[in-house]
Amino acid sequence: MDKPIFILGCTKSGTTLMRNLFDGHPDFFVIPTESHFFQHTRRWVSYYTRKTKPQDVSIDNIKKNMVSWIELSNSITQKITDAFTEGKWNIDLFKETIFSKETNNLRELFDLYIRAIYKSLYGKDLNTQLNFVEKSVENAEFAFELKTMYPDAKFVHIIRNPYSNIVAFRKYISINRFPYLKGLLFSMYNSYYYLMKNIDFVDNYHVVVYEDLISNPEKTMRDLTDSLNIPFNEKLLFPSLMGENWGGNSTSNEKFTGVSNKNIDKWKSEITSFEINLVNSLFKGVLEKFNFDIVNPSKSIYFPAKKESPYKYLMNRMLWVNFPRF
Repeated sequence: MDKPIFILGCTKSGTTLMRNLFDGHPDFFVIPTESHFFQHTRRWVSYYTRKTKPQDVSIDNIKKNMVSWIELSNSITQKITDAFTEGKWNIDLFKETIFSKETNNLRELFDLYIRAIYKSLYGKDLNTQLNFVEKSVENAEFAFELKTMYPDAKFVHIIRNPYSNIVAFRKYISINRFPYLKGLLFSMYNSYYYLMKNIDFVDNYHVVVYEDLISNPEKTMRDLTDSLNIPFNEKLLFPSLMGENWGGNSTSNEKFTGVSNKNIDKWKSEITSFEINLVNSLFKGVLEKFNFDIVNPSKSIYFPAKKESPYKYLMNRMLWVNFPRF
C-alpha cells in the first residue's frame, strides 16, 4: 500500500472513467467510489461542491463519518455522479474493521480506511502488497498532504477541454433548466488552480487530457503506464467496476461498451455564449497551457442562455461581475 495512485480532476472531467480503466489491473485495488478522506476528517475543503468547514474532531467521530458515507454509498445509485455501489457493502464488516485498532496519524487512518473498504466489499483482508487507486475530485488541493503521507504516491490529473467540461458540469447540476453556476465555477477554478500549482511542485504528478484518452485510449494508457512505471495490461483499455463492465456516467445517459469518442464534440451544439465568455475570461490560461482552441462567442455575455429564468439570469450576471479575476 506504499505506492498508491491518486486520480484527480474536476467534476465531469473523466476521472471516473480513468479510475475504472484501472479496475481490471491485477496490481491494484481500485476503490469503486470516492473516499472523501479529507472531508471525513473535517479538513478545510475548498472545492465548492464538496466544501467542508474545518473542525476539530476525534478519531472516533472521523470513523463514524466514514461509516455514514459507506452506509450512504450502500443505499443509493446515481449513475451520472459516481454512485454505483448500492447493495455491495457489508456494513458490519466495515464497522468491525474501522474500529478494530487505534491509529496515531492520518497515514495509519487512511490505511485502515482502505482496508475496511476492501473487507466490506470482498469479505476478506486486503493483501497489503497490493497498491490502491483512489479518486476524489477535491483531492487536487490535498496533493501535498497525500505526498507527505505516501512519499511514493503517484498522481494522475485528468483535464477536459474547459468548454466541454462546463457544459457537462452544468448538465450534471440541472438537465432541464439553466442553473446558477456559482458552485460549478468555483469548483472548476479550484481544480485548475491546484493543477497548475501541483504540476510544478509535486513529484510524480501526471496530466492526461480527456480528449486524448477517448480518442486514442491505447496510446494514452501506454504513455501513462510508462510515465507511472507500471506494467501495461490490456484490461486498462476496458472500463469496469469491481470486475464488471462499466457503461459510463455520461449526462446523456448513453451507455458504452468501452472507451468512446462519439460525443467528443457534442458540447459545440450545447454550449451557450455565456459559458464561452466565462471560460475565455476566467480560464484562458488553462486553454493556452493545454493547447485547447479558443472559441469566440456569437453573442454578448449579457444575452440570456436558453432556459435561464430571469432570477437565474440576474444571479449569474452578478456572479460574472463579482467573480475574482487575476
